[in-house]
Amino acid sequence: MFSSLLYYNLGEGVTAFSTMRGAELPFPVVQAHQVHGDVIAYVGSADVTRDDLEGIDALTTDVPGVAIGARTADCVPVLLYDAVLRAVCAVHAGWKGTVLRITSKAVEYMTSRYGTNPCDIRAVIGPSIGP
Repeated sequence: MFSSLLYYNLGEGVTAFSTMRGAELPFPVVQAHQVHGDVIAYVGSADVTRDDLEGIDALTTDVPGVAIGARTADCVPVLLYDAVLRAVCAVHAGWKGTVLRITSKAVEYMTSRYGTNPCDIRAVIGPSIGP
């Protein structure tokens, strides 16, 4: 049987997945209103809405129980997980964000905010439209 969720193993206590269109998510996920830029925002609560996150293309949190996500169609989703400090980041990397180095900036943001050592980051690059 084909599942509408594809799970990635990033570490104990972490659920990372991508969905097929129309899939029912296992829990509420905070998502931004993405604009193909390089702005990163911290999410400290599950109560944050998409309208609160206008113009954001990467979300990060270290709050247990808060799920974050990036919406993509032909762009590249990048999931980052600091396995030591248990911080996560969901990046929407379109071609414009990639040119602006959004994923590198997300690693720098995690280093600055949480003290993440880049060597401790596990990363998943999700499906996209091209090679």
